[in-house]
Amino acid sequence: MGRKRHPFRRGVTPRTYKSGKRAIQIQFSYRGVTCREILPGFDPEISSHRAHANNVKAEVEARKVRGSFVYEEFFPESKKLRLFGRVVSTVTVKEAQESILKDLRRSGSKEKQTIKQYEREVKIINSHIGEIRIVDLAPDHIRDIIRERQITKKTFSNYTIVLNKALRRAVGDGEIASNPIDRAEVKDLFPIRDKVRPDPFSMAEIEQILTTAEDFEPLMWNLAEFVIFSGPRIEEFVALLWPDVDLKTARVKIQRAAMINTRSTDTKRVKTPSGRRDLDLLPRALAALKRQREETGWHGEWVWRQFTRNAPFRTYDQINTKWRTLLKRAGVRYRPFKQTRHTFASHQLSSGINRLLVAYQMGHSDTSKLDIYGAWVDDWKEEHEVAFGYYPGSKDENTAIDN
Repeated sequence: MGRKRHPFRRGVTPRTYKSGKRAIQIQFSYRGVTCREILPGFDPEISSHRAHANNVKAEVEARKVRGSFVYEEFFPESKKLRLFGRVVSTVTVKEAQESILKDLRRSGSKEKQTIKQYEREVKIINSHIGEIRIVDLAPDHIRDIIRERQITKKTFSNYTIVLNKALRRAVGDGEIASNPIDRAEVKDLFPIRDKVRPDPFSMAEIEQILTTAEDFEPLMWNLAEFVIFSGPRIEEFVALLWPDVDLKTARVKIQRAAMINTRSTDTKRVKTPSGRRDLDLLPRALAALKRQREETGWHGEWVWRQFTRNAPFRTYDQINTKWRTLLKRAGVRYRPFKQTRHTFASHQLSSGINRLLVAYQMGHSDTSKLDIYGAWVDDWKEEHEVAFGYYPGSKDENTAIDN
């Protein structure tokens, strides 16, 4: 008779606990560590269980030889995952984001206003996926947020700043293999919206708008003339305080930005070096500020205030709604108030102002973004008025600065 075959291969042993419960354990060496893992639910008295345990041991050894052994695939509940793989975490999306916020508050690396904005965005994300464990978060959870809220790419990016930080940390800690946001393929989910392209106002339209505004709404007259002839971003001029304004030297210091559309009066420091700048004011922008100073300077530090109440602007619509009515009264084709910035840039270039100076005034780091105004530069150059053509203190205030 032949030799009786042992029911377990080497490294596979039966276990019997004091409680009487039976199990099968496999033993192997991995990365210089002796590992013993219990196969839950396996009974050594059942032949099929013994055979399966032997197969698990064989597959572990084979994967080790091929270099494809992943500890967690075989033993997802093992305590040794802290050494060899990812820990099966029970941390939820909400908890992970709160951990990031806590660290940001403690480090002081972000301004208080920025933290407040993050808190609002975290609250939105948590309302959708806050109770889901990080390890269970799937790309479709991310896509559902976009589908349900119909948000733009920019808004989605803002909403997920803290979530992205939390997911990147989870990847680094070995809790998840990759960031679900990166795998979500979201670019085709955003609503189709036309990007605001340059559609500047001509000099004739500007004069018609400002003449109408003088009678229709003096505060809008001041605001429109200032922005058209100085070109700041909306969040920059909304955040202006009177201490930022020097009427004697015709300069305005841009150093903070409003949290526009958050319904908050909070401001934050302008992030980029190119964004932090001193605006040299054209005569008409300076005149608008002087009128504003006479009318509202006694109200407090804010330069620009809502048209119907003594409070700073909180939303873009608080400006654009009045602007829409003004254009209708002036008989000028409607373009969003944001086009006043494009108007400033295109007329500056048409007047022959140096491109580097225009880029500086606009808060750009270089001149590359000015190329989009080429069509208007050629059309307006011959008959352009001097209103955009010089700054106080230039050598010849009746001529434009040469390119």
